[in-house]
Amino acid sequence: MTYPIPVGIVGAGRSRNGLGPFLAGFLERAGCRVTAVAGASPDRAERNAQELGGRLAHPVRACRDLDELVASGVAALAVSSPVQFHLDALRTALAAGLPVLCEKPLVEEGRISEGLAVIEAFRHS
Repeated sequence: MTYPIPVGIVGAGRSRNGLGPFLAGFLERAGCRVTAVAGASPDRAERNAQELGGRLAHPVRACRDLDELVASGVAALAVSSPVQFHLDALRTALAAGLPVLCEKPLVEEGRISEGLAVIEAFRHS
């Protein structure tokens, strides 16, 4: 028997025309299960978890922050937050040993060298 891969999403809402809900649907159709989300605040994460849970027809856990999200039992992380939060999410996932799907741009223009260092660290993890 095959079990869906548990995935967490950073930025699961639709503020700033976000792709989080669409990404969640694509992940689920690909055999994953969105089990937890984190957002700009605990309140935002709770709203996003409730909305996604309704859309996906199963409970989605709201996490206070990235640390709680990566410790929630997810096997991978999807990052669809505004770009200024990508680098923190990538670093947190790297520290937790989680693979990541991150929407583009990967990092802000002024942080490209930091982003390249994180990519290199993923290559060697």
